[in-house]
Amino acid sequence: MGAGAAAPTADLASANERLQAGEERFRRAIVDAPIPIMLYADDGEVLSINHAWTAITGYRHEQIPTITHWVDRAYPPERRPEVHAAIKEIYQLESAVENGEFTILTADGSQRVGDFSSGPLGCTPDGRR
Repeated sequence: MGAGAAAPTADLASANERLQAGEERFRRAIVDAPIPIMLYADDGEVLSINHAWTAITGYRHEQIPTITHWVDRAYPPERRPEVHAAIKEIYQLESAVENGEFTILTADGSQRVGDFSSGPLGCTPDGRR
């Protein structure tokens, strides 16, 4: 093994560190954004909600581990089929769309109107969309 063998390993480690730093900046940008954000996968798992989402809705991530939990908590039974249908359409998106205004039930039982938008972010590391 020559002296140059360590250079590719060092380059790989440096690239990995830059990638991890970029991912951390992205995560912080989402978590601390001043607008409510929920990220979820096509299997319905809620991957993340940010501080603004929790401040506005009162729900913590542990309370809405899946999109179905969110719909069941935030919408009355008669609205759930409509909301689920709208969510199914989101999985087919190629670009961002405005979904419009929806009245939700917050964790404290009050009603709040939110103007929702959706968009695809691509695949998760495990291949989900």
